[in-house]
Amino acid sequence: MNHLIVASQNGGTGRTTLSVNLSYALASRGRRVVLIDADPLGGAGFSLSTKASTAQGFYDLALDRDIDRVRVESLLLGTRLPEFKFLPAGHAAQQPAIMDRLDQEPDLQDRFRAIFTAASDTSLGPDVVIVDTPAGVRGLPYRLMRSGSHLLLPQLAHPLGLRTLPVMLRALAQLRTGQGKEAPMIAGVVLTMVEPGVPVSLEVQREFRELLPGHMFFDAQIPRDREFLQASQAGVPIALLQRHPSATAFIFDQLAAELESRLALNNPGHENEFTRLMD
Repeated sequence: MNHLIVASQNGGTGRTTLSVNLSYALASRGRRVVLIDADPLGGAGFSLSTKASTAQGFYDLALDRDIDRVRVESLLLGTRLPEFKFLPAGHAAQQPAIMDRLDQEPDLQDRFRAIFTAASDTSLGPDVVIVDTPAGVRGLPYRLMRSGSHLLLPQLAHPLGLRTLPVMLRALAQLRTGQGKEAPMIAGVVLTMVEPGVPVSLEVQREFRELLPGHMFFDAQIPRDREFLQASQAGVPIALLQRHPSATAFIFDQLAAELESRLALNNPGHENEFTRLMD
């Protein structure tokens, strides 16, 4: 099962933007996707649906411990793409100090895994479950990281991203030490908030590639673009912001294609069925 945890050591990396737009791009390519909003702030929900703020969801399941396929399926929200469903953060995410409360639960990681597994077993039969997480690598975010099969790591193409990278590297080392072969695999690193042609951004990109193995990086890079603000305000993926998607929107299609290869997803549909142009 592909349970992809989108995690970063600091805020402002575009985790939610990445999670929402990558999910949409994969679904547009015929992949079946469940996106889970595991950030108590509920950013993914605000980016997708007005229903998300009043719907039950991920943290209600985690606190109630009422976790099974039927229960999870009943909480999934549909989208305009039948291949794409969404589990919002839920009512419980709005409780004060929810992260501190959950961090005291001894079996929380098992509950997270149970939710991800139940989401994989729903009638949609998703190819991948994508999980948007809160910033950080300690406490609740770390438990979410431990509960996945793969990690997708957006990294800020900014000096702050470089300065905080050791925090993520220590967390990854701890995961490997604590879980051994059961530790999540790294699907890859995505550079975000990239500013093409800006010397500081170019220098940061170069330093990242000197610090980490080249194979860890996706070719697709997410630029700093005001269209993301417009899409978030409109509550749509960036590909739906205009009738003709912009070049930035196609970056997520490129990223989705790379991820398909890294997760070894099978070709969707029937390989030998074709749509004729005429007749």
